This record gives sequence, C-alpha cells and structure tokens, in this order.
Amino acid sequence: MILNDKSGNTDIEALQALKEWFESEAKGVQNAHSTIVYPGELTTTNLSDEINTEAFLNYRVHLQKSIAMRFQIPYDLLDTTDSNKASATTALTAFNRNTVIPIQNLILSSIKLLFGDDPKWRSKKGDIAFNAVDTQDWATDANTIKQMVATGCFTINEIRKFMKYNTIEGGEQLATGTGGANFTL
Repeated sequence: MILNDKSGNTDIEALQALKEWFESEAKGVQNAHSTIVYPGELTTTNLSDEINTEAFLNYRVHLQKSIAMRFQIPYDLLDTTDSNKASATTALTAFNRNTVIPIQNLILSSIKLLFGDDPKWRSKKGDIAFNAVDTQDWATDANTIKQMVATGCFTINEIRKFMKYNTIEGGEQLATGTGGANFTL
C-alpha cells in the first residue's frame, strides 16, 4: 500500500510515520470499524492496480530459470508444472551426472589429498568413496518386471539379470504370474 496526501500539507517523514503506525497498530479484529481523524486528504494506491501481475510472474519465472542455468540445476527439478515424467527424469539424470558426481569427485580428491600423507590413513586412502547416486526409476522398473512376468516369456534368471541380481539355481524355468502362482525372483 502506498499512502498519499492529496492536500500536500503532510511532509514525507510524517507520511512515513503514519504508514508505520498503520502497519503496526491499525490491523486486526480489534481495530475493525475504528475511525481516525486526520487533517488532510489521505488516499491509498493499491499496487495491484499499478503492477502488471502477468509480466511480473513471467519475469519471476525467467529469473528462476536464469539462476537454475547459472548453477547448472535443471529447471524441471525446481518447477515441474511444465514438465512430464520423462523430462523430469532426464533432468535429474543430467543434474546427477553434470553437478552431483563432479562435486563428489572434487570432495573425494580433496579428502584423499588431505589424508594421503598421514601414515594412519595412507593405507585406507583407496577405501574412501561415496555411495553411488541412485538414479534408478524404481516405479518404471517394477512395471517392467510385472510385464516380464505377465508375458511368461522370460526365465526367472533373465528377470533377475534385469534387476541386477545374481542368478539362482533352478532359475531357468519361465516366470509366469498367471493364475496367481507365487514364486521368488
């Protein structure tokens, strides 16, 4: 809200003090329907009438995208309203590949340099590592496995290979989920 004095009788400091009083005191239920007498002609300017809201929101999105690009963060990770699952997944994979993993490697090399000369840690330097970033899409994989089982065309070991599991003895039989048959992958 902008407070104006059409009469021109109020100096800027007094208007500022009045505005601060309005913001701190003249609010809430206890002040509803209260009257104030002021010598002058005060008006307010509603900013929503003065600002092009759509242009402001478009500018805000432009700023968000610029910041995301500057820090190499895929915009689909910040705002998913214009993205679909494929673009969001691709964005996450790219973010992990281009940002997270290089930062992890930089931190790891720094840690190895820091502890590399220390006799206590020298032998363990090769053991220092980060856990791999899990970029697997578990929901899609679960649906793929469900379809593999439903078709009855894949063996248990073929499905286990897709799941990155070791093969098992007896896994050469076809995996079929028809008729409610239960089996272990």
